[in-house]
Amino acid sequence: MAHHRPKALPRLLRLLCCVLLLSLFPALVRGEEANRLLRIRVAPHSGGSRVTLLFSDTPDYTVTRLAGRLKVSVRNADSPLFRKYRTLSGPHVAGIVCSQHGDELQVVVKVQSGNEPRLIPGGNPQSLIVDVAPATRPAGKVDIMPGREKILQGTEKLVREFDAPFRAGLPFAPTDDKKLRQYLPENEALLFQRAEDVLYKEQAGDVVPVFSHFLTQAPAVRALACYRLGQAYYLLGRMDDALKSFQEGERLDPEYLERVPDVMECYAEVKARTGDFAGGRAFLTRLIVQQAGSLYAGPLLNHLAQMQSRHGDDTAAIHTYRSVIARFPGSAAAGRARMKLVDREVFTLSPETYKPVQERYQTLYDNPGEQPLRDEALFKIALLEALYGPAADALDAVVTYQRRYPHGMFFAVTRQMREELLLPVYKQIFATHDDKKLVQFALDHKEYLSVTLTDPDFARRLGDACHRSNQVSVELALFGYLAERPWAGAAAPYLLERMVEDAYALGKRDTAEQAGKAYLSRFPKGAQAQHIRERLAGFAFEKGDQKGAAAQLAFLGGKKATKAQIADSDYYLGKGLIASGDHRGGERALARFAAAAPAGSPLLPDTYFSLAAARVLLRDNAGAIRAYQEGLKFASGETADQFLYKMGELYLKLNRVKEASASWNRVVKEGKDSTWKKMAAERLTDIQWRLKMSKELPARSKF
Repeated sequence: MAHHRPKALPRLLRLLCCVLLLSLFPALVRGEEANRLLRIRVAPHSGGSRVTLLFSDTPDYTVTRLAGRLKVSVRNADSPLFRKYRTLSGPHVAGIVCSQHGDELQVVVKVQSGNEPRLIPGGNPQSLIVDVAPATRPAGKVDIMPGREKILQGTEKLVREFDAPFRAGLPFAPTDDKKLRQYLPENEALLFQRAEDVLYKEQAGDVVPVFSHFLTQAPAVRALACYRLGQAYYLLGRMDDALKSFQEGERLDPEYLERVPDVMECYAEVKARTGDFAGGRAFLTRLIVQQAGSLYAGPLLNHLAQMQSRHGDDTAAIHTYRSVIARFPGSAAAGRARMKLVDREVFTLSPETYKPVQERYQTLYDNPGEQPLRDEALFKIALLEALYGPAADALDAVVTYQRRYPHGMFFAVTRQMREELLLPVYKQIFATHDDKKLVQFALDHKEYLSVTLTDPDFARRLGDACHRSNQVSVELALFGYLAERPWAGAAAPYLLERMVEDAYALGKRDTAEQAGKAYLSRFPKGAQAQHIRERLAGFAFEKGDQKGAAAQLAFLGGKKATKAQIADSDYYLGKGLIASGDHRGGERALARFAAAAPAGSPLLPDTYFSLAAARVLLRDNAGAIRAYQEGLKFASGETADQFLYKMGELYLKLNRVKEASASWNRVVKEGKDSTWKKMAAERLTDIQWRLKMSKELPARSKF
């Protein structure tokens, strides 16, 4: 018997192939499903091109910028070869190469000479967008993230021109009481001192009339009043008036400036701001020399640097700031100087380069120091993220500032920043199809949704998310808040409309009625005005106000009758018109409802009963009988007994005795209600008695 050796070679090959496959795709070993690059799209955009990479799941990636290209490395991902993009040659993009390196997919976007690639966030978390544009930007243009232009417009001038309060902390020196009483009576001296107290609190508008009153006094008092007026006018921004007052005070008492340093500092600032930079610098330099060695020297030097920068002498300003850092290390003045040096870079950055500058602001914030400096540092951390970073991170940074400094110097500015950032963040959340997260997002930021509400789909998407996540009561409260905001804009009609329907669904009739009336008051010709009028008519009918319901629905029964949008509206109109004595109009409305009522409507039995009654009054007996007969199909129990009994009465009225007897017999034999059965039996007995008395038993009905 022949023996054959097993074929070991094919098994060995299969084993080697498995090992090779697992080494190339480690994700298979871990049991993970690889993310896949589904599609690449290249399209022109704003003077450049955009490459969109769409994945099957949110990519875990890193970015590397190389000369003439940008490499995106996505972990645990793969893709088709996309060969057609390798030789792509456009005005900005020179090719796209996809290659596999173990479980890492590398996508290299090559750019044409003179262009620069950068990765920007998109609205869909499953996509990455590479923006390719000419490397040279117009002079003065800041390289911010797309869509952040309004944030830049609202902050650039503020940051470039913002000066912390110029005062170096020099103490406010009130006028000596004895000196005042040398020239003024006691009550006048007390008035002057009280005005100085108010000026110290920077309530300048209240003291101008008071100090002006003393301009007619002796020269010594007039000089004091002029100096104080100069300070007050400066605080009010009236620089020319401030200069005149200071000059008059200096003419009357020039030595006063040497005795009161805080007034000299203010005078120096006024000189510089009114065009006399050299004079202001000279005054401030004198003061710096005078205060050398004191704790005020550093802040005074910072003031000088601000003055130099405002005058356009940036080189001198930088040198002065650096001197403060070197001479007063660890001081609040040194921190302020560092801040001013970092500020010079804020608008020279890009999404790829802003992080190191942000870290310098973080260092200033983390170091113990004066509160205004930390306030400003945290604001600029948020600002850099808002200009150059991902929208979600920027929003978190802005909210952090607002939470820590609810009364901060920049709170008003961060409000606008937050409003602008909410729009892209909302779109990112919507793309994840996370309804609960979208609802919570709206609740967390409801005071800042003015820009987001300009998206025509936002209110509808938010409402749908509330319903899908079973948060209708949350939607009702949230939409009620938003609808009252002056910035609700074009979304307001929809918000009110949804409030009506939500409140109706929740059984909150009063809330629904209030929202409906608000809609009609603000948007009487709105797209949903008819629907809401019909809904309000239903509320009125439920309260027993049938005539009021009919008045609301009058437009349904006019010469140019409008078709009802809510099925029950013609029923309410018909009942209301009949209650008002308009049987013809009521009959028409009820007939319309009966013809178009949805199957199974609980209103059908009463509709046909009321319709029959109206036709009887209109002497349309045949139509009334048809209404009774049709209504009987939908009636049951006591209601069916009532229909049969009334039909019997109408038949008897028409001398159709046989049909009348048949109707009452059905009540007696099939009826469910003892009262109707008893009444029907009595009517039958009465008929039999009458026939017996007339000794006439007709073989058939006369009709």
